Amino acid sequence: MPQDLLSKERNLLRQLIVPRVLEDPAYKNARENSDPQNARIEHDKALGRVMLAIFDEDPETHGELYRRYADDESFRHSLHEQSFAATYEQRKPASGRPQPAAERSQDQPVAEPPASSEQASSPAPNPSSQRRATRERGA
Repeated sequence: MPQDLLSKERNLLRQLIVPRVLEDPAYKNARENSDPQNARIEHDKALGRVMLAIFDEDPETHGELYRRYADDESFRHSLHEQSFAATYEQRKPASGRPQPAAERSQDQPVAEPPASSEQASSPAPNPSSQRRATRERGA
């Protein structure tokens, strides 16, 4: 691919596509309130909507870009990757570094298993009271 075409596509991505993807309400909500996987799903939908809108607004100017997006899977994949990288930033904890998923799951409290009805209705037996009861019955 000629260098000038790559430069033109980078400029379109930076100046036209990224700002519109950032403005997409569903993607904005997902960026603020969802995990990276769900944000990625919404991003991909938003990018599709943006590409179609750009084509609809000016088919002469952006027709070739949309055609490549629609027909060329590797181009589409690359555009999705670059756009997501440019628009999504993982939330960072107070430490200032992104928190790996493994650490996040360890921070979550582990729920205790529910007590069975038998355990809930009677307290656990006390060994010393059991010995007393046995001695009293035997005497």
